[in-house]
Amino acid sequence: MLHTTSTIFCSKPFYFQTKPPLPLPHRLLHTSNGSLVYTQAMNPKTAQMTRVDRESSYRPPFPSYNNTKFMELTYSGNGHLNPKNTSSQLPPAGIERQTFGFDIDDLVQHVDFLNVYSMDYYGPWMSEWGTPTGPIAPLYSGVKGREKFNLDYTMQYYSSQTRQLDKFNIIIPTFVRLWKQVKDAVEPGREVYRNVILKDNMTEGDAYMSRRLAEMEEWKLTPLTWDEQSKSSFIYYPDEGTYLTFETERSLKAKMDYLKEKHFGGVWIWAVDMDDENNTVLNFIRDFGYSTDEI
Repeated sequence: MLHTTSTIFCSKPFYFQTKPPLPLPHRLLHTSNGSLVYTQAMNPKTAQMTRVDRESSYRPPFPSYNNTKFMELTYSGNGHLNPKNTSSQLPPAGIERQTFGFDIDDLVQHVDFLNVYSMDYYGPWMSEWGTPTGPIAPLYSGVKGREKFNLDYTMQYYSSQTRQLDKFNIIIPTFVRLWKQVKDAVEPGREVYRNVILKDNMTEGDAYMSRRLAEMEEWKLTPLTWDEQSKSSFIYYPDEGTYLTFETERSLKAKMDYLKEKHFGGVWIWAVDMDDENNTVLNFIRDFGYSTDEI
C-alpha cells in the first residue's frame, strides 16, 4: 500500500557522504482536513511543507545525527505527538550506531507509519565507500564486510523493537545508479559486487540519475543480469567499464512479495519525478500493490 501523510519530520542518514547532495523526495499528499500538501526534505536539518495558502517549516537546531534531540523535539510538552500534524517519521537506515536515541517501540505508538530509509547501501560516493558496486536497495545478502547492508536486515532490526510491523514502510527508488571505471567481481559468483577504480580517493558515476536522463543520454537499460541472492538487477559493460543498477519488474515483485510475507505496511517512493516518461515504477507499484487487509 502506498501511504499518505500530512507532515514529515526527516532525519536523513549520515553514514555515507555524497556530493552533490541527495535529491529531494517529492510527494503530493492529503492532509487530515482533505487539502493537498507538497512536501520535500530540504536537507538533513530541514523538513518543509508547503500548502496552497500557507507555508511552514521545521528547523531543528542540531546535527542530523543527534537522534536523542530529534526524538525530544518531535514530542509536544505533554509527551505526545500531535496527531493532526505529525503522522510519519523517517529514521535512518538500519545501521545500529545511527539509531541510538530512537525509542522505536514508543515512537510507533504515536504515528501512523514510519518510512524506513532502506537504500543507499552501495553507491558511487565521493569517498572510498564508493567501491564496490552493488544494488541500491538489495533485499538480502551483501558482500564481505557488508553482510548486513540490505533491506531485510534493516527492516528486521527496526521491527524487532516493536510488534506493530504494519507501521513500517520500505523505500522504492525510481532512479538509476551509475558507476564508471568498474572492473572485476569482488567475489567469484557475485558479479553484482564489483571493484571500482578510485580517482583521488573518489569514484566516478552518477548516484541519482533519473530514468528520463538515462534515456536522454542513451544509456541502454537492457539486457539485465539478475542476482538471485540480493534479488536485484544490474547491467555491466566490461569494455566501457560501466555498471548500472535500478529497480526492475522482477526486483519490485520480490519486494512486494516480501512485504506480504513479513506483514510490513507498504512502500514510499524516492522520488516520483525520477521515474521515466511512462511512470514505469509507479505504475507497477500501483498495479501490483496489495490492499491494507492483504498486508
